[in-house]
Amino acid sequence: MWAWRPAPMLGFLTLFSLLRRRASPVPARLRALASVRVSQVVDCAFCVDLNAALFLRDGDASELADLPGWRDAARFTDTERLVLEYAEAMSATPPTVSDGLMSRLTAVFAPSAIVELTAVVAMQNMSARFNHALDARAHGFCALPGAQDRPTEVEVTCRS
Repeated sequence: MWAWRPAPMLGFLTLFSLLRRRASPVPARLRALASVRVSQVVDCAFCVDLNAALFLRDGDASELADLPGWRDAARFTDTERLVLEYAEAMSATPPTVSDGLMSRLTAVFAPSAIVELTAVVAMQNMSARFNHALDARAHGFCALPGAQDRPTEVEVTCRS
């Protein structure tokens, strides 16, 4: 969809690559979990498909299957739960980031990491809302049964 506007597409891709760099103050796994969860919350089938494929480069498909119910899934660490809570709070309309949540973030992350995580979540929100509004469908980066209908409740199994 971005190809219709090449200059903004270049800006988007530049920011996307900067937020995915190895030298980030936020571990790649946390950024990937946040991106998939935002995609699920915004209900963007294309974004779930793409972000799940990116997550599965280093992650496990069963983790993604548990992601919609992360609050009840024992597999997520306290730090992962904090990041997922923040991703959901930022993705609410309007955002619901409380002082308490921010205090818990500052107890775990340096200011540079909080800014980076905020940028990752905000960027994914922009991307997911853009793609959802333009009805971007899953493209088969991962096999997502039912992704076009309910991407928040799908099991994710990437194709090789």
